[in-house]
Amino acid sequence: MLSRRSSRRTGPTTATRAVVMTRADNCCERCGVGVADIPASIHHRKPRRMGGTKDPAINAAENLALLCGTGTTGCHGWVESNRAEAKGLGWLVADWESPETVPMSDLYGHRFIFDDDRRVDLA
Repeated sequence: MLSRRSSRRTGPTTATRAVVMTRADNCCERCGVGVADIPASIHHRKPRRMGGTKDPAINAAENLALLCGTGTTGCHGWVESNRAEAKGLGWLVADWESPETVPMSDLYGHRFIFDDDRRVDLA
């Protein structure tokens, strides 16, 4: 008999997802397009890695961004396909970095960080 592995949820909680959606005003945080009627996804700036992680900081709002598209389309697809450039613009964060201290740049050159439930624009 084959053993059944229990599936374990490795993503953010429903409450954290709501915080991210509200912070983003239901718009892509990279390009600004409204995502109410188009595919969108919650992006982990510091990746979860294969199989997920037990580190609760990975699913904290400071590490998450609402992006249009999926892992292959839209801004989320761009981040996944252009990892070096995305890292330079703050959309990907190295394991040793704290996402709340790494600024991001949107398509219009605005630099900002996330402080839990709010976006802090930088001068």
